Amino acid sequence: MPKDNQEYVIGVDGGGTKTVVALADFNGKILKIAQSGPSNLRNLGIKKSVNNIVGGLTKLLPKKKKIKVNSTFIGLPALEEEFKTKKDNIKIIMSIIIGNIFFISFLSFSLI
Repeated sequence: MPKDNQEYVIGVDGGGTKTVVALADFNGKILKIAQSGPSNLRNLGIKKSVNNIVGGLTKLLPKKKKIKVNSTFIGLPALEEEFKTKKDNIKIIMSIIIGNIFFISFLSFSLI
């Protein structure tokens, strides 16, 4: 459970069948994991993918308590290959919602 006056990071593993989001402290301890629908940009497009990421974040973050999220790391398939020119637009949309974002390019990776 998140504590007051502490900073956290969020990891997002977006994929074709599900999106897994995790909240961790700066010691690397995963405090909570949540899932939502897929967020593969190629299959769903930007709007639906972003909505599913936000859905996962909504499940992840405390409802009645504010916490300080220092950074959010988002890994999405096809981002660099097919959506490189739209990456800044996606980042702007997501930044409005969750703050500092770093995109991670990967070929194969999973939090679970």
